[in-house]
Amino acid sequence: MPLNPYVITGTVRKGPNQGFSRVSGTVDGGGGQTVNLSVSDGVQTANSQAVTLKHTSSGETLSATTNSSGQYSVDLADLTTYAVNDAFTVSVDTRSGNDASFQITRNGVDIRSRVLSDVQGKVHDENYPLPVVLGSKLVGHPQVTANVRTDWTITRGDGQPDDETITLPDGSQYNRTFSYNTNGIMTMRSRWEVV
Repeated sequence: MPLNPYVITGTVRKGPNQGFSRVSGTVDGGGGQTVNLSVSDGVQTANSQAVTLKHTSSGETLSATTNSSGQYSVDLADLTTYAVNDAFTVSVDTRSGNDASFQITRNGVDIRSRVLSDVQGKVHDENYPLPVVLGSKLVGHPQVTANVRTDWTITRGDGQPDDETITLPDGSQYNRTFSYNTNGIMTMRSRWEVV
């Protein structure tokens, strides 16, 4: 049986610098919704720009290209399946060349949520790191001050965590994962990564 149409449309705006933008959403009871994307202050419409929708539950993706007005459209009916309350993300990446090759990944999955650039337009990457130490926000972890929320994913029978996500007061999130040996003893904690 074919799926009911659920069209997600929006406008992509970009410039003056290259960057990455991702917006999360949830399927509601209507026939679609508008999800707009903005990269680097969004001063102009982004035509001929690739947009990717990822259905979080299944991992399936849909792609679209913006028209001359920066508009795109994808229909969830093109997925294998979807349901009300399913989560999805819509993303756009206007970077090119070496900038596009820089990725922040967890378990092989790209988890970039933002790309920072300076006033001269130079994107901060592994060759040109951000000259601010995130450690100042994480001083004293795991009991971080300033009302930080900590969420644990625990699927192990011994109650040990699989991963930990902290949410800072400004809404930014960081995640790290844990590995254990066959005796259930923790052997590794990953670096904190931006969610």
